[in-house]
Amino acid sequence: MNRGSLMIMVYSNFSESLRDNVTSIFEQSEGFRILVSDGIILDYAFTEKLRRMNGFIQRILTSHQIVRIMGDGSNMDSCMIIRSSILDDWGKENSDYFLDTLPLWPGQNGTKVFLFLVGAPSPLVRMNHTMGIAFYADKQGGEKLQWGETARRQGRLLSRWEK
Repeated sequence: MNRGSLMIMVYSNFSESLRDNVTSIFEQSEGFRILVSDGIILDYAFTEKLRRMNGFIQRILTSHQIVRIMGDGSNMDSCMIIRSSILDDWGKENSDYFLDTLPLWPGQNGTKVFLFLVGAPSPLVRMNHTMGIAFYADKQGGEKLQWGETARRQGRLLSRWEK
């Protein structure tokens, strides 16, 4: 049985390089699922290209909806394109629950899961231990996309009760 894999990549915007990355990942796939959050607009050409590649596109609105999709037992490779500000809108508890259960999904089903965050996550989101494996796109544009190292914790944030 395949163990599955999880990759988290953070882009500053919904760029052509992100679109190219998504299509190159799933070129050889027989079928895959694309989950897209509010705030991400897929143009017609990109959507049609994904559909020709046997991609199933679904709009996601809440963290609970994603967790429900994770638990459905599907063995399709999946890609989530989520605007980072949406994680803040969900609230710390819901976004932490989503990020904490995310690593279980590929291992449970033996699938590949890709999370593309668009925009820099807030410090509270970056403090989640799952975000420790994320890759950050430092500079976009020009000839080549440059990736930076994962930001590591520097000290700790005090909770509101410790202040």
